Amino acid sequence: MVKIIFKSGLAVACLLAVAVFVPRANAGSIDFACGAPASNACTGSVSGSSSTGFSTTGIGLQSSFDGTEMFNVIFTTNSAGTGSISISANDGDSLSGDIVATTGSSFGGDETLTFDVNWTTLSAGVQTALGHSSGVGQSTVEFSVSNGAVNSADLHLNSSGPSGHSPTPEPSTLLLLGTGLLGVGFVFRRYTF
Repeated sequence: MVKIIFKSGLAVACLLAVAVFVPRANAGSIDFACGAPASNACTGSVSGSSSTGFSTTGIGLQSSFDGTEMFNVIFTTNSAGTGSISISANDGDSLSGDIVATTGSSFGGDETLTFDVNWTTLSAGVQTALGHSSGVGQSTVEFSVSNGAVNSADLHLNSSGPSGHSPTPEPSTLLLLGTGLLGVGFVFRRYTF
């Protein structure tokens, strides 16, 4: 009985050591937004349709990493729903990419445009904010439009990288997994003797 208690204590101590010394995932992220629920009002307009493609005069977005600085968004798509998008600020912070798909939905007089974007170019400031230098892979950008005027826009980027690798597990996840495996081991051992 003393051996079992000793081995159990040793296993728990090992799991706690892993939980303490495994580095936490440091995934950076950036949000760009305007309109509700963001505090800044949207500017710019969108013209076109799903059958002809969309373009914009420039939409002002505020980012979470650069405070109150405004970013200008310009995008164009063709009738197939593909195109390009660029987001830039006056200080040189920017990102651009290819729109690989467009989804549109209408409700009343409002239209929601959702673009799947493969980001290809990031400025040094954006790379620093993400904590990742090789890109962000694919993400979605959503615009809510009413009679051509932009009501709201939302874009979230994270540092998953272009291949979209899965993030490092948090220590608490490792601790939970280890404790579960330890319990399964004890149950298995109890029924084998």
